[in-house]
Amino acid sequence: MERLAQGLVHVDYNDPDHVFLVRVEQVKRRRLAVPDDPVAHVGDAVVLLIEATIANHLELMLEVRGEEVDEELRRRPERTQKWIAAGGPERGDSPPTGWASDVMQSLQVVVRDDLRTAYRFASSGGWDSEHANGTRSRLLPTPPVEATSHVRP
Repeated sequence: MERLAQGLVHVDYNDPDHVFLVRVEQVKRRRLAVPDDPVAHVGDAVVLLIEATIANHLELMLEVRGEEVDEELRRRPERTQKWIAAGGPERGDSPPTGWASDVMQSLQVVVRDDLRTAYRFASSGGWDSEHANGTRSRLLPTPPVEATSHVRP
């Protein structure tokens, strides 16, 4: 890949008959205000919208927090070592995720704005670190410029 000019990239996949010129458009990312209040409660845990941005899509970051989550995070290194010792990576097994990840995957998130735009999930991925459990989701279409209220799950 070689940058030829602002927004123009040459890409060569070693195809004997073709190369590709790709035009790239830079889109400014706009951060939206997010509520301080939880967007969901699951048992003693809360789900927070920690970031919402608009570019050519809508992106939401949700995180689950609570005592049960803290305990799970504390036990994670031990559970991961047991998974490794049991041959999980060699078998291609997924690493242990736990309760908080299950909560994030089970949420039925509906996103709306004041124009009743029908958003759909384009992609979603989670993270399980030693400090947090969350998910980052990309939704389409791009929110209309005319929408005046903040998008809220």
